Amino acid sequence: MKQRALRLVLASTLALSLVPALAFAEAAGGASGGEYAGIPEPEYQDTTGEQANSFRFTDGIPDNVIYEENEKLADEGIQLFSGAFSDVGDSYRSTWSRSNGKDTYTYRETPNGANQIVSVPGVQEIGIDVSYHNNSSGSGYRAIDWNQVKADGITFAIIRCAYGNDTPRQDDTWFARNYRGAKAAGLKVGVYLYSYATRELGPSSSAEGEARHVLRVLKENGIAPQDLDLPVYYDMEDKCQASLDKGLLGAMANRFCSMVANEGFKVGIYANKDWWDNRLTAPVFSTDNMKRQGWGRWVARYPYIAHQCGVANTDIWQFTSIGLVNGTPRKYCDVNFAYTTAFPFSSATSSGLADTPSWIAPEPSTRWVQSGSTWYLRDANGNNLTGWQWVNGAWYYMNGSGVMQTGWLNLDGTWYYLNGSGAMQTGWQLIGGAWYYFHGSGAMATGWLDLGGTWYYLSSSGAMATGWLNLGDTWYYLNGSGAMQTGWQLVGGAWYYLSGSGAMQTGWLNLGGTWYYLHGSGAMATEWLNLWGTWYYLNGSGAMVTGWLNLGDAWYYLNSSGAMATGWLNLGGTWYYLYGSGAMAASCWIGNYYVGGSGAMLTDTWIGPYHVNSSGLWDATR
Repeated sequence: MKQRALRLVLASTLALSLVPALAFAEAAGGASGGEYAGIPEPEYQDTTGEQANSFRFTDGIPDNVIYEENEKLADEGIQLFSGAFSDVGDSYRSTWSRSNGKDTYTYRETPNGANQIVSVPGVQEIGIDVSYHNNSSGSGYRAIDWNQVKADGITFAIIRCAYGNDTPRQDDTWFARNYRGAKAAGLKVGVYLYSYATRELGPSSSAEGEARHVLRVLKENGIAPQDLDLPVYYDMEDKCQASLDKGLLGAMANRFCSMVANEGFKVGIYANKDWWDNRLTAPVFSTDNMKRQGWGRWVARYPYIAHQCGVANTDIWQFTSIGLVNGTPRKYCDVNFAYTTAFPFSSATSSGLADTPSWIAPEPSTRWVQSGSTWYLRDANGNNLTGWQWVNGAWYYMNGSGVMQTGWLNLDGTWYYLNGSGAMQTGWQLIGGAWYYFHGSGAMATGWLDLGGTWYYLSSSGAMATGWLNLGDTWYYLNGSGAMQTGWQLVGGAWYYLSGSGAMQTGWLNLGGTWYYLHGSGAMATEWLNLWGTWYYLNGSGAMVTGWLNLGDAWYYLNSSGAMATGWLNLGGTWYYLYGSGAMAASCWIGNYYVGGSGAMLTDTWIGPYHVNSSGLWDATR
C-alpha cells in the first residue's frame, strides 16, 4: 500500500512537469523543498510525453528511488530491507556493499532472513552506473563523492549522458559533473543513453537521432574516443520498444552502434535477461555477430540466487539496482560485475561505415527526379524512396508514393514544417505571419517552452503568443518577441506586476517591505483608493503611504496599515482632529476644543476671549 501511495504522489507531479520551472517550484516546493524534495523530476520523451516505463522505471521514476522513498513512508514501523523487491520474473533481493569484495553479493530469501554470500566466479572488476537520479537527495541535488565511491571498492562507472531525442532538454543535466568527478577519482568510465526510439531513421524517436544525441553531448564536452575506457552503451528497455518487430530492434541497434562506432568509440548494448532471451533475437544480436562487430554486451539480472547472469558473451552483469555504495546522495545504486578489463572495441568494419567518418551515417547513392511540379528521391536502382530521408545536411519527407512533401506535415499527431524546397525546419520560423518553434527533431512545440532561461508560450496551433495570455484564470504577459515577462511592466500606460512564474498579481502586494495595490485588472493603483469603506493613498510610484501626507493645502494622516485616519488622533501625546474627508483641522474650534495652526489641540491657554484648560476644554471667558 505504501508503494502505491508514493506512486500516486509521483503521478500527481507529472501534470506539473510541462509548465514553467518556476511555476512548478511554487506548486510543489521545487528541488529544494517539500515532502518529496528528494524525488527527481519524472522523465519523459519530449515529443510524445510518454514517461519512462521498464523493468526498472515506473512512470518516469527509477524503482530504486520509489523503494527508498517508500521506506521513508513506513510510519507503521515496517522497514523494507535493502533488496525486498522484484523487478522481473527471475530477479529478486540481491545487493552488495564494500564488505562483499569484487566477486560476491548478499542475498536474503525473506526480508528478515539471514544474509547469504553468493560468489560470482571470473569477476575482474566492480562498478556502478549512474544518472542525475543518483544525484538527487532529500535536500535537492548533490555531487557524488567519487573518492568515497572508489574507496568503497568501485573501479569503473558507466554514466548516462542523455536520453531519447537530440534536444538539450533531454541531455542528462549531471553528466558533465559526474564524468569529470569519476575521471578525477581515477575510475574507468563509460557512458550510456536511455533509448525511446521506435524507428531506425528519421529526426525524432529514432535510433539515428539518438546516435546524433550521444555524439553531440560527447563533442560538446570535449570527450574523444581515447577518453573513454568502456563503451558507449545503447540502453534498450523502455516499454515503447517492447512490442516492436524484432527485426526493427536489430536495425535500430545496428544504426546506433554503427554511427557511434564510426566516430571511433567503443559501443555496446544494454538490456535485461528477458529482453536478451526473447526480444533481442535478431541476427545482429547473436554471440558471433556481436563479437565480430566488437559490440559489448551489458546484461541486467537481479537474481534470487545465481552465480552468473545467464546470457552468453556478457562483459558486464548489472546484478542489482539496490547496491549500497558510499558517496552517492541516493541510498541505492546500480552495481555491476565486469568479467573483463579489456572492454570491446568496435572497428565498425562489418557495418560498412568505417571508411566514411562523419557525425552522421553516409547517404546512399540517391538522386532527385522532377515530374511536373512533383519531386521524387530515387535510389541507385531507380526506386522511389519513402519516409524520412537525410540529404545534404537536411531532412526531407517522402510520402507513401515517394512524393516529396512541403509545408505543414502531420505524422502520428506531431506537426513538422518543410520549406518550399522540402527541407525540414528547426528553431524559430515565421509562417503566415505567426512565429512557430520546432525542436531539433523537427517537432512543432506547443505550450510553455524554455529557451536559455526565457519562457515562451505556443498555442495549440503552435503559434507563438504575444501580449496578454490567460491560462486557467491566470494572466501572463509576453512581449512583442514572445518572451514571458516578470516583475514590473508598463503596458498600455499602466503598471502591472508579474511574479517569478509570470503570473499577473492582483490585490495587495508587498515588495521589500513596500506595499502596492493591483486592481482586479492587474493595473497598479495610485492616489486615493477606497477598499470596503477604508481609504488608502498610494503615491505616484504606487507605494502605499503611511504617516503624514500633504496634498495641496490639506494634511492627512495614514496609520501603519495605510488606512486614512478620521476623528480625534493621538500621536505621541498630542491630539489632532481629522474631518470625515481625512483633512486635518487647523486654527478652529472642534466643539469645546481648539486646534492651532499646526493642527495640534491647544491646552492651558487663552484663545481670544476664551480660555482652554489643561485638558483642552473651554472653561472660561474674559
